[in-house]
Amino acid sequence: MTQDGRVTGFIDWSFAEIGDPRSDVAVATHELTEPDREAFVEGYGPAARLTPQEAAYFLEVALLF
Repeated sequence: MTQDGRVTGFIDWSFAEIGDPRSDVAVATHELTEPDREAFVEGYGPAARLTPQEAAYFLEVALLF
């Protein structure tokens, strides 16, 4: 990113990937307390509502990398 010909910031894409966004949710929430997990899901929206089976599956897949 530049402004007036100077570098003003950069974006780190080292962990960027094409994949199911549910894996992001599983990784982001697996160590949260239940109240914090509920707050995350409420703020993130419907896409964050995973079944326990989905959460376990996508966390396992994400942790392979």
